[in-house]
Amino acid sequence: MKQVPFLLKLLMALSLAAVIGSSMIWFSRQSKLMKMSEQLEAEDDPVKRIELAKGFLKNTTWLDKNVQKGLYVIIAQNHSQLGQGPEMAESFKSAIAIDPKDHNLLNNLAYELAKSKTDLDSAEAYSKRSIDLAREGFKTKPWDISKDNWEDDTKRTIGNYLDTYGWVYYQKGNYYNALEQLQEAFKHIPEPTIEHHLGLAYYQTGQLDSAITHLAGCLAGQVEDPKQAKADFEMVYLARYKSKKGMEDLLTKARDKKTAEDIKADSTSAASAVGRPAPEFSLPDLDGAMHKLSDHRGKVVVLDFWATWCQPCKLSLPLVDKAFLDSQDKGVLFFAVNLEGTDKKDIVRSFWNQKGYGFPVLMGGMMGNGIDKVYQITGIPTTFVIDKMGTIKYRHIGYRDNLDQLLVKEIEELLKQ
Repeated sequence: MKQVPFLLKLLMALSLAAVIGSSMIWFSRQSKLMKMSEQLEAEDDPVKRIELAKGFLKNTTWLDKNVQKGLYVIIAQNHSQLGQGPEMAESFKSAIAIDPKDHNLLNNLAYELAKSKTDLDSAEAYSKRSIDLAREGFKTKPWDISKDNWEDDTKRTIGNYLDTYGWVYYQKGNYYNALEQLQEAFKHIPEPTIEHHLGLAYYQTGQLDSAITHLAGCLAGQVEDPKQAKADFEMVYLARYKSKKGMEDLLTKARDKKTAEDIKADSTSAASAVGRPAPEFSLPDLDGAMHKLSDHRGKVVVLDFWATWCQPCKLSLPLVDKAFLDSQDKGVLFFAVNLEGTDKKDIVRSFWNQKGYGFPVLMGGMMGNGIDKVYQITGIPTTFVIDKMGTIKYRHIGYRDNLDQLLVKEIEELLKQ
């Protein structure tokens, strides 16, 4: 499956526990680590990011192993972005040498090799090793995570690794073994890119109807390579029906089905919040103007809780903005409720101006002590859709690749009422 990105700041935070010495040394190194992170995040050029990461590895010998590993992964991922396969593989191997039991690293390397169709025997071995290590590691639940979260993490991780294993088999031309692994992967996590791979495996084993169903299904979500997925779908559809007649209707039905399934799933998980009055608030926007929720009775209101440090939030915001643009002439109000504290207003303003989103930001206080507590938010992004009477009708937690479609459909339903 797709790589799980290494968040350098997280690795840096973990490394601090391993830094031994006086408090002055500890704080000095913490400051250096944060500056390293900021430099890497600010650099968009993959070549320069590689140079920066290599420079840090060379000139900061006091870095602990977690940070070293993270830097090698950053180097590997940027080599991959540049299409430099051998350099990518060597950088991943350097990271694996630091921690040979890191199943995520093994999976990432295997998947990259599978994508580039190089050294597939090694890719198979890396992938098999990642699955074995992950299954062993997930036998015991840590004390500080809930059972539901632990089970979800297990399914997601094993599903992703099985997808890699199946994709390696596919690239080797072993289509029946690929189909077996990909079917199991899709049971664990019905994610669009896994479904794309599964559809191709069905096609290569002569099961065209199943191939078409899954290839249409993957296009209803955010598949890793949408252009290739669309081309694959058209190829299989033509092979099956000898024309494109009915093809777009099938895709529309697949999108509608996924939207309905996601709304149903969200409604189930949001049962504790949906149907209750939305808590009142009076919050300032970036210019200091106050906004009171109850002043907007008679209108549908969308609240999206977010922060600039939250990567899933940054992925969700463009989708919320799409829904805003679709609904802006219908009397619907959108607010992005920031949870970073008023002292971060300038950072938030700079980010918002750079992105050019059309709906206003409200400053909701510091997460954990702000308006998020009133709304019982446990993670961001979280998006609420409130009806004209001020009742919460829908809630979405986390990044959803079709969030814009869900919001538009939900808004349309509430506008009819």
